[in-house]
Amino acid sequence: MKKSKPNRRSTAEVVSAERRCNTKVVSGLSAVLAIIVAICFSPVISHDFINYDDGAYVVGNAHVRTGLSYENIRWAFTAVHSSNWHPVTWLSHMVDCEIYGLNPKGHHLSSLVLHVLNSVLLFITVTVMTGCMWRSWFVAILFGIHPLHVESVAWIAERKDVLSTFFGILTILFYSSWTKKSGIWRMALVVAAFALGLMAKPMLVTIPCVLLLLDYWPLSRLFESGPQENPKRISVRELIRAAVPRVREKFALFALAGGSCVMTVIAQSQGGAVGTLNQFSIATRINNAIVTYAAYLAKTLWPHNLSIFYPHGLNDLASWKVAVSAIVLTVISAAAILMLRKRPYFIVGWLWFVGTLVPVVGFVQVGDQSMADRYTYIPLIGFFIVIVWLFADTVGRWPKKSKLIHGSAGILVVGLCGLTTFEYVKKWKNSTTLFTHVLKVTTGNYLAHYNLAIALDGDGKVDEAKDHYQESLRINSNQSRAHYNLAFLLNKEGDIDGAVAHYKEVVRITPGDARAHNNLGSIYYRQSDFTTATVHYKAALSIDPGSAQYLTNVGVALHAQGLFDQAIDFYSRAIEINPNHAPTYNNLGSVYRQQGQLSKALELYERALQIEPGFNDAKSNIDALRALPKK
Repeated sequence: MKKSKPNRRSTAEVVSAERRCNTKVVSGLSAVLAIIVAICFSPVISHDFINYDDGAYVVGNAHVRTGLSYENIRWAFTAVHSSNWHPVTWLSHMVDCEIYGLNPKGHHLSSLVLHVLNSVLLFITVTVMTGCMWRSWFVAILFGIHPLHVESVAWIAERKDVLSTFFGILTILFYSSWTKKSGIWRMALVVAAFALGLMAKPMLVTIPCVLLLLDYWPLSRLFESGPQENPKRISVRELIRAAVPRVREKFALFALAGGSCVMTVIAQSQGGAVGTLNQFSIATRINNAIVTYAAYLAKTLWPHNLSIFYPHGLNDLASWKVAVSAIVLTVISAAAILMLRKRPYFIVGWLWFVGTLVPVVGFVQVGDQSMADRYTYIPLIGFFIVIVWLFADTVGRWPKKSKLIHGSAGILVVGLCGLTTFEYVKKWKNSTTLFTHVLKVTTGNYLAHYNLAIALDGDGKVDEAKDHYQESLRINSNQSRAHYNLAFLLNKEGDIDGAVAHYKEVVRITPGDARAHNNLGSIYYRQSDFTTATVHYKAALSIDPGSAQYLTNVGVALHAQGLFDQAIDFYSRAIEINPNHAPTYNNLGSVYRQQGQLSKALELYERALQIEPGFNDAKSNIDALRALPKK
């Protein structure tokens, strides 16, 4: 009996089997990653909208809340709103409104799904580029569950973060594919993904530079010999010569980034969000940038006292803080340079972190914040690459204990980050819980006091709301909206002097606030100071000449002074703009009645009653006229 020969598989079959095995492992790790990230952020599904930008982006935005339509889509691509031009972000919010209406649970679910997709996509992308599956998984899990990323996921108005990053990572993945097999259609995918990302949030402008870094490591395209075989010393001329063709091939990406930068500066400037040199000097910006970089590193390694808003603490930029921060950054940079050949991932990850923060670190000051957790959403990917790869290489010196060390460290870090994130997400449940938390972890935070006051006022806690408005103004008296809201509350409670004082502050800070002038006019009218009331009503009208209400108010004030002809003129102009406003017809009828034109007055009263059948003033005036003895 012959012995059967063992079946031998071909090399192609072995490779195919290994690929299937790797695919299964990657799929399994992706599923585990998605589940962990989803669990850590799961409390967000039950959260409300918050009163900081969610109104401008969704709840109070008529174009967004009405969902997808031709007019709304056209607006998304043509409007500069909230100091931004990001049509893809607007479209994503419109889709949510189309599906969920104004149910915040659906909007939060969309952001969470995008964040989970970003985590999985990052894992796949880094694995494809480096071939290091487990290291890539730890980079992705750190990205997915780090507390600094809660703001980007839990804040509906920051949909632009998770959405733009999705396209940003996709750009890197497509680029990696193109480097292995070039082709015009593959490059078209790279350009398309990048363009969509920029139209979601312009912070992606640094992605072409990230791709240049990836050309050095792990793609090994900057030098033909690869990063580890490069000569010990590379002259600047050789470096430029190597980089030129890599820059040239990315011309379309750099052009898109340049155009996005120009568009962003225009949008931010029109919205008044860009700080001037009078507000923030060049020295202040540089010092703040240095301290902020160090602060981001500190919060990455020890994420505590996280806040939606960090006031620009100009007084906190002490010389010792700037010096210590500069030393930390210099030491890390020097280490990255020294390890350039042996550990190329260090310089790549570090420059990824530093470079992608440049647009938001304060050199061009946008808003009043000194830093923001959401700005780390993309930059931390680079820093996580440094941490994971450096840790793995260090532990690799003890091969017998490496698995135990890796496993223990992984469980510890994932557990601590996951629990911290899970608890921090809960703070974002609503405006009251969020801004109460912010006041506990920050000082001098006028914005937190202001937004908490709005939330408390909405809950009917007027006295507490007034206290927080006053504290907000004590910290920063140059807040027009805080003055306005406090004046409104004081006026409603009968504190006329206090209301007038705060409305006048609104007019001082924001001369173009028509509502403040109009409300001042109403207060003076009630005090029978018709002359002053007329001045403020006319000021409101000069700001908004198309307002039928302001025209009517001017008419009322002139009417009270006996200036009938002028009053008739303003009432008539108001009716031209809004022919269905019953009170204006009623007021105009009263002018004609006082002039003895009773038939004209009766006609106008009846018109008012026709528009508004339950209008009691018009009924009373008609009854009074009909009760007069006929001549």
